[in-house]
Amino acid sequence: MRTVRLALFGAGWAAGARHVPAMRAHGGFELVAVADVHGERAAALARSAGGAGHHAAAGVEDLPDSDAFDAVACATPPATHAAVVEGALRAGKHVL
Repeated sequence: MRTVRLALFGAGWAAGARHVPAMRAHGGFELVAVADVHGERAAALARSAGGAGHHAAAGVEDLPDSDAFDAVACATPPATHAAVVEGALRAGKHVL
């Protein structure tokens, strides 16, 4: 099975309590980046999730290296889902 390199947007409760545990349980994902508009939250979740890169970012266009990941998971507040997902799709990324 091919491992999917994933960028996780949002570093709040849903990301830490739902998305990261689901990725670990599945085993087919490598979390390579955690992004949140609050950089310190992204850094904290990245550390607890095993040391993924972290960025203060609202969308794929704000990340320094979009070639580092294949797909995006969106764990941001519902009102921001469309912007995150649309940006990921424009960048040619798969979206979970």
